[in-house]
Amino acid sequence: MRKLLLSFFLILSAYPLLAQGEIEKRLDGIKIKKHVYLNFSPEENKIRYKINLGNEDVYEELSDSSLFLFTGQGSTLVFATPLNPLVYNVKTKSEIRDDKLISDLNNALSKLTQQSSLEVGGTITKGDNTKERIPLANKYFKNIFGECIDLTEDEILKIKTLDSLVYTPVFSKKIINAKKELSSLDFTNKPSEKLNAIKSSIKDVHKEQVIIDSLYEQAKKILMPKIKACTNDDKSFMIAMLFTTYFHNTYLIIDEREKAISVLKEMEKTVSEYAGKLENINGHSFERIAELTLKRGKVHDINYEVTYKEDGEDKKVSKTMTFTHYRGLLWEVTPGVAFTNVIYDTYGISTDADGASTVAEAGKEHIKQVNVNVMLNANFVIPSWHETMPFVQIGAGPSKDYPMLFTGIGLRINDRFRISTGAVFTWVKELNELQVGDPVDGTAALEKDLSYTFTGPKFYLGLQMGLK
Repeated sequence: MRKLLLSFFLILSAYPLLAQGEIEKRLDGIKIKKHVYLNFSPEENKIRYKINLGNEDVYEELSDSSLFLFTGQGSTLVFATPLNPLVYNVKTKSEIRDDKLISDLNNALSKLTQQSSLEVGGTITKGDNTKERIPLANKYFKNIFGECIDLTEDEILKIKTLDSLVYTPVFSKKIINAKKELSSLDFTNKPSEKLNAIKSSIKDVHKEQVIIDSLYEQAKKILMPKIKACTNDDKSFMIAMLFTTYFHNTYLIIDEREKAISVLKEMEKTVSEYAGKLENINGHSFERIAELTLKRGKVHDINYEVTYKEDGEDKKVSKTMTFTHYRGLLWEVTPGVAFTNVIYDTYGISTDADGASTVAEAGKEHIKQVNVNVMLNANFVIPSWHETMPFVQIGAGPSKDYPMLFTGIGLRINDRFRISTGAVFTWVKELNELQVGDPVDGTAALEKDLSYTFTGPKFYLGLQMGLK
């Protein structure tokens, strides 16, 4: 019986336990049935959350290491209001670990997603500076045609059309506006409609660039052979040099714009792919950042980090959320003190005048206070009671010479104080074959005859003090 009960205690104590202080985290945890919704506010540089999408529900500020307790079945999903990937860099890290405060991290699972940020940089800026360039064709067309270079009216029209399309800030402003619209796109409010309009604008810009490329190649084909032949005198030579310079400057502008359009297309692709990943939930757009399949005995950490620039300064906000199953029964191990009245009969050896040794009663051993190293409490969570919880208790102590098993009930007042009461069962050393007055060869023979006998129960009152 003694071995059976001790084995039962050892098996029970092997259950995943919560260290002192961890229970308070569970009691303060946020219960969720299915999903968590995150919202980043750049104005406050804060991350908020809510667990329902009703109009009456508001986002609460998310503290670091917030604990979410899953009460539902299956997987739980974590969503976030979408952030423009051209402006915000979102990083998510996921990790699974044992559900014990003192355990080493194991079974780690990490997933890093990052939305790249694209910037046009100097490419568009250069295109916007075309107003500083000299449209040489406009300046010289009127005076030079016919003097050195003989052009038809159709050829002159093509060159003037090329000149008007290249040397105008309107084209570059279209690129700049498209970039600004992409960077300021609000993904929470029907982004597809606005995105389609931006795509159409980029498509028009690309078509216009194709026309410019074609006109440029035609102008080169028309003028370059005649420019090479236009060297009869100094004036003709200067005219040829001016047109050569004009073609060179025109090529630079066209090349810059093609690079800007290429970057703009990459930006549009990034935004479109991001928009395609969004999910519509109750009329709201959300990005799914994590899908968790919670396992018993494990906790799942999710780190959500947002970085961005504001007035040229790097900004960052990062919060870690912990997810685990809700438990209505929380196990806790603490040391304690038990007050009881356990009486042991003790035996010794009596020697008479002739030197003969006999078994004799050595008195009674009274134990009124026991320092118990291990008290295992099964705390029952009652939400309206918060920190106060009733518990069932089992404990063992104090040593191999005085083995005791404590079973009782109690009340956990808070993380500092617990009180319990119940029955204590003992194993008492009793004589086996020998009896009081029997001759014995010595102490060794007496100890060999003694064996443990299960007795009880006795009443006990237990006190346990938690350490912060």
